Amino acid sequence: KCYVCHRVVGETSFPQPASDAQGPDLDRSLSLRPASDVAAAIILPSHSMSTKTSAALKARLKDLQLSPMGDFSGTLTVRQLADLLTYLGSLQNPRR
Repeated sequence: KCYVCHRVVGETSFPQPASDAQGPDLDRSLSLRPASDVAAAIILPSHSMSTKTSAALKARLKDLQLSPMGDFSGTLTVRQLADLLTYLGSLQNPRR
């Protein structure tokens, strides 16, 4: 359910993000990062907040020092995380 808060660049079959705390777009740039960094960002999102997080959202969260992304450490299986990392690594640059 990443699409609730994130937009996948070039993906037209997912609905638009519905959350007030819209996260950064998911795109080809994720494949440039080590898979371990992407996995850590998914499982422990408050460990390091994305540089793509909007300034307005960062300002709202400044005092909390927390990512708006929930904790998925108890809901994703290892297989689901591996599948998600494979999917994110497969994203292509959008056609223009």
